[in-house]
Amino acid sequence: MAIDHLVEQGYTRLLFVSEPPAQASSRQARLERFETQCRARALDAQTLALELKDHQALDAALARHVDHPHPSCAVLCANGQVTLAVARRMKYLGYPLGEIGLMGIDELEWCDLTDPGITT
Repeated sequence: MAIDHLVEQGYTRLLFVSEPPAQASSRQARLERFETQCRARALDAQTLALELKDHQALDAALARHVDHPHPSCAVLCANGQVTLAVARRMKYLGYPLGEIGLMGIDELEWCDLTDPGITT
């Protein structure tokens, strides 16, 4: 459903960010499902699994994803902690929400505090 929503919004490049999947079966299942669904739709998709405190790796992945000739990109976050970490790094890097889609899998009360908001 998340991928369908992002595609309906016009995003054609997707980045899935997760904490290391080996630490939780739900993370592994979400990662596998993302990869399968993106392949089936022939989407330009990347995945990133990292420790959330690794700001350098997250910043580099966001830069590769956002600074691209085809900028209709979105980031799908595997859980609430990842959504918060990505939102913070996007703000730090000056990447505007709305131009760059951001979607979290968990329903988070604070997501509507951002402008234009974060889809969950």
